[in-house]
Amino acid sequence: MSASSIIPRFPLGGKMGECSLYETATQEVNTMYNDEFNNNDMYRFTNREVPHDDYAPAPRQENTYTAPVKKQGFFRRTWVKVTALVLACAEIAERAEIELDCALNPNLPFTLADHLNFAAERLRKGIEISTPLAYDVRHLYPKETELAKQARELLAREAGLKLPDSEVVNIALHLINAEAEAGDMHSMMMTLKALSDVDGIVEKQLAITLNKESFSYSRFSMHLRYLIQRLASGRQVEERISGMLAQMRRDYPQAYQCARAIADYFRAAWNWQCNDEEIVYLMLHITRLQEKNEA
Repeated sequence: MSASSIIPRFPLGGKMGECSLYETATQEVNTMYNDEFNNNDMYRFTNREVPHDDYAPAPRQENTYTAPVKKQGFFRRTWVKVTALVLACAEIAERAEIELDCALNPNLPFTLADHLNFAAERLRKGIEISTPLAYDVRHLYPKETELAKQARELLAREAGLKLPDSEVVNIALHLINAEAEAGDMHSMMMTLKALSDVDGIVEKQLAITLNKESFSYSRFSMHLRYLIQRLASGRQVEERISGMLAQMRRDYPQAYQCARAIADYFRAAWNWQCNDEEIVYLMLHITRLQEKNEA
């Protein structure tokens, strides 16, 4: 088994039955361990007793190859590192299920471990990849971000893997994706891309730099998140407040131009149509952002 390929054999989105994520990961790790080492010459490099459990096939006796002394123990060290990483990710996943109060994809321990394994390889080569959507993830998914910070500490403690701050966002993205069914990663990345683009439109239209740590920005981005969900599903607000638009357009021309630019972007980039009610709500949030920036 390659240390860089630790995706489990059960299908994405498979059911866990009565097992917790940690128990599922432990069973799968034991299965892979027995399959790879119990019936493979590499096992003889480890100088360990053959493990036995319900999954273990009968050991082969015909091959008596002995590894050179320098290689003995190498595969055991590699396996121990992979095992520690997978089980640490299983603990992260189980904590996340409790804190987020929802079922997570049972493959999360393995997909996260696979990502972290490659991240460790990049770090050893001095390569650190930044995440341009970091601000959006932190503000739209604060619970997942906090869990990711805790996960970073747990990985250092339990698996000896020390990660930079930039990996917190990547861990959070794995948690966010695991909350949804398989295939929703595209929807999540679409939402984050649209949010990032809208931020750029607002800053250009209003000639300001958004304070992404502010409460007003947090409310604005949360409104956008639900707006995008509505538009993507073909639903819009219908509260018969469109009559306010003409008055607000006269009173807040810059906010109107900004809201209109956002609506034009949605139409051109995503084929989403904003009605007048949605324009009014956008203007209310844009005006609040503008007032807070000038204060």
